Amino acid sequence: MIRELAEESGIPAQLASQAVSSGKLRTTRAEADGWHDEIIYTYDLQLPDDFVPKNTDGEVAGFQRHRFEQIEAILPRMTLDAAAVTQAFLKQWAHRS
Repeated sequence: MIRELAEESGIPAQLASQAVSSGKLRTTRAEADGWHDEIIYTYDLQLPDDFVPKNTDGEVAGFQRHRFEQIEAILPRMTLDAAAVTQAFLKQWAHRS
């Protein structure tokens, strides 16, 4: 997780080490070359307001900051995996409130 955060968003190890495991999700879907089946391990990490993630390995299309209330509206524009992780976060957050 620490390596992935550094590679995909430029988050330094000291900050990444503060991430907290929040569960795992399984996604399965048909692709042109067969079935895509994976387990996604999820983590929560609150970033400082002045931290700007940067794509360092070319795997991430970009980063956007949104208000909590706006997140549900942008789910249809996300990749399937990103939307699934974001929905899980929203569900957990709702149970905390």
